[in-house]
Amino acid sequence: MTTDDAWIIVAATGPRHFRFFDWQGLKTITVRELRRVACALRDERGMLVGLSGMASGVDLWWADAVVRAGCALGAYYPCPDQAAKWKDREALSEWKRLSGLADPQWSKTVSGWYHGGCLNERNERMLGDADAVVSVFLPWLRSGGTWHAMGHAHTLGMPGVTIYPADPPDGRGRHAKLALPNFARPAGEPEHLRRPARAGRTRPAA
Repeated sequence: MTTDDAWIIVAATGPRHFRFFDWQGLKTITVRELRRVACALRDERGMLVGLSGMASGVDLWWADAVVRAGCALGAYYPCPDQAAKWKDREALSEWKRLSGLADPQWSKTVSGWYHGGCLNERNERMLGDADAVVSVFLPWLRSGGTWHAMGHAHTLGMPGVTIYPADPPDGRGRHAKLALPNFARPAGEPEHLRRPARAGRTRPAA
């Protein structure tokens, strides 16, 4: 693997925790796959840094997976008081714990206050700073922040991994698939995820 092939910085995007409805163990599947993928990307793609938008659900599950894999966690906050109004105590506790483990070198706060566009701006900044993206796709969600982020990743021509927790696992019991140019995808995946060849991008300064 050459330096150009390595995915040193990997971001993640996916739905909030309440979107999973705890249906057929979707949360358990997703958390397990995120942890497995984080270790695989560390070992096989050279991941050193994982970026998280620090929202409840996939963002925090990915942040935890990154820390468990021994990689640096970059916390990308939309605003300083992101979790100020959260009512879910478990999510709030995880946000505080993982915020304390985030590496300041790789962390950013996008806006000084909350406004309507700061969440999408956070996602775009995070993806722009990453080499690849891990996406969690639920087929019944065709709008919102995750949908926007996955579309932006397509615009950037980013490679990555897509996790399909609602689909049957493959022969090895896995729900994650490489999302690379010309990769054969299930018919249910959004058309905009059929990524073109990756355009050249400049690595951001640390």
